[in-house]
Amino acid sequence: MSETYETQAPPPPSDRSRYAAPRRSHAVRGTVVTLIKLIVACLVVGFLLALLGVNPVELWQSLWRAAVEGVRNVFDFGTDGIALVLGLIATGAVVVLPIWLVTRLLKMRGR
Repeated sequence: MSETYETQAPPPPSDRSRYAAPRRSHAVRGTVVTLIKLIVACLVVGFLLALLGVNPVELWQSLWRAAVEGVRNVFDFGTDGIALVLGLIATGAVVVLPIWLVTRLLKMRGR
């Protein structure tokens, strides 16, 4: 049984333009939109942290100290260290989850 398969010819030159790489202006527009979204997200999170009276420098310093201490405790005390790390995760969620929520809301708004 001999079947013949037809091969599809490439599109004519006039149709090739739709297969071309996107223009640079689309990439620039996407970058600007992304920067605006990041600025808005930073503004919202900064506002929330300001309401809580959190200083960003002190926050990073205390998170770093707590992470180092948590790792040290995991090795030194076992289960006590694990409890400390879980507490740090819960504390970090206070900052991360609002950022995640704002990101998701911005993505939903763009659809």
